[in-house]
Amino acid sequence: MRYPARSSVSRSIVVRSASGRLFVDPTSYGRYDALTAAFVSLDAEGVARLHAQLRPLIDRAYAESGLGGEGYDEALARAFGRLLAVEVPRGPVEVLPSAAVYAFADPDLEALTPAAKHLVRAGPDNARRIQEKLRELAGAMGVEPSVP
Repeated sequence: MRYPARSSVSRSIVVRSASGRLFVDPTSYGRYDALTAAFVSLDAEGVARLHAQLRPLIDRAYAESGLGGEGYDEALARAFGRLLAVEVPRGPVEVLPSAAVYAFADPDLEALTPAAKHLVRAGPDNARRIQEKLRELAGAMGVEPSVP
């Protein structure tokens, strides 16, 4: 039996019930297909050139943001590293009803950053494609992803 999500924020997620437990229905991964296709279509060398051009503005904005003591380079390397370190489940992903959305039943998945959770929600095929593009972008940009 399938149940739509209870929140308008995640309305397109579909869960199924099996043995009294709720799992993400694999059809839900399709909601990330267009976003994944757009992301993986990026020209990595072009992104690297644009990043280099915008770097003075990025550095200034990052410094003004007050986002901790680390520099932009470290934050970028950590962001790449965190997403590349995500081990996206290949099998059924159990969820639990939460106040407004579904939460991952696996505490390790639930403890992920919001961006990493979206990577999991994209499904194994989309996540693999996204991670491949992240590796390509990191290489083109000269970023060495740091291990979280």
